[in-house]
Amino acid sequence: MEYETKTVDAINVRGGDRFEHHGREWTTIRVQRGWYRCAEIITSTGTVWMVADRQVTVRRPVSGCRAE
Repeated sequence: MEYETKTVDAINVRGGDRFEHHGREWTTIRVQRGWYRCAEIITSTGTVWMVADRQVTVRRPVSGCRAE
C-alpha cells in the first residue's frame, strides 16, 4: 500500500491514517470531538487525546484507483 505524508489538525485525522505520538506509531480507526477542545482519536491499540488544532503529521493511504 502506498502512503502520502501530510500535516493536518488532530481533529482532521481520518480512519486509516498512521501517525507517531509518544514514540509509537498509531493507526486511526475514527476520530470524534472530545471534551473541551480535544480530538479523541480511536486507534487499533487504544485512544489518543490531543488538542483539536494540534498539527499532526500523518501517513495517509493513497487511493488505488489510477489510470495506467
